[in-house]
Amino acid sequence: MAVIPGRKGGVYIGDETIEDTSDAWTADNASTAATDADIPTGTSGTSVKIVVPDIGANLLLAHEVISLNISDRDVVRLWVKCSISLTAGQVQLILDDTATGLSPLKLMDIPALSSGTWTRILLDMGDASGLTAVLAVGVKQVADLGAYNLFVKDIQAVSIVDGIKSWNLTAGVETLDSTDFQDGQATNSGRTFISGLSNWSGSFEGYKDAVPLELSFSSTVAIALAASQTAGQAWIGDAYITNITPTAPVDGIVTYSYDFQGTGLLEVASV
Repeated sequence: MAVIPGRKGGVYIGDETIEDTSDAWTADNASTAATDADIPTGTSGTSVKIVVPDIGANLLLAHEVISLNISDRDVVRLWVKCSISLTAGQVQLILDDTATGLSPLKLMDIPALSSGTWTRILLDMGDASGLTAVLAVGVKQVADLGAYNLFVKDIQAVSIVDGIKSWNLTAGVETLDSTDFQDGQATNSGRTFISGLSNWSGSFEGYKDAVPLELSFSSTVAIALAASQTAGQAWIGDAYITNITPTAPVDGIVTYSYDFQGTGLLEVASV
């Protein structure tokens, strides 16, 4: 049995939009890179659909010109879907300081994906100090995969919350009592239930190591709860920060704990 230590975990909060996928991208070696109505359940807007012909390996598929300083961010969060199954590293997300996307500063491996399924993923940028003038985001094909379609949506840069030492999450499904009179007529009858809506919430805590987070009154925050730095070992969604509890002991270190309520779908850790 594999044992996963939590020492390299973390909580990531807040987002800066890298690309909202509301416009067509520049197709490089792809056939087209146009907006599409195929989007994840519970989201709005459009995705970018990249139609990839049988072109070979190590080629930039498509890119979009942007202008951002994300040197203070730690990870990239995005939705992705592929018409074929992918193994980790066959396709990469790139960030470039030139508008062509041909000399990327960052090459981040897309993790393994099942075909035809929208998946929200978290990509570690590593040392982001050089990302002060990012001019392009794009997708590169590393392996020769034949012809397929790739969809991307809502690419965001997210920061780790400094000082956090632990997090917990409760995710479940509500049950609805569906017992009727016919059920109740049987001898020693039992109640019957059906599944209702999913619900998820939790908390995280740590030392005061920066400006505390704020309560969420009218808007959600992007949140990712990572068990480690390994791709696939994070729970990803959007949530409201509902409670903040600072603690200042006379003989210890000031700590903060935060409660959150998730909204919408939760991307379950896959590894």
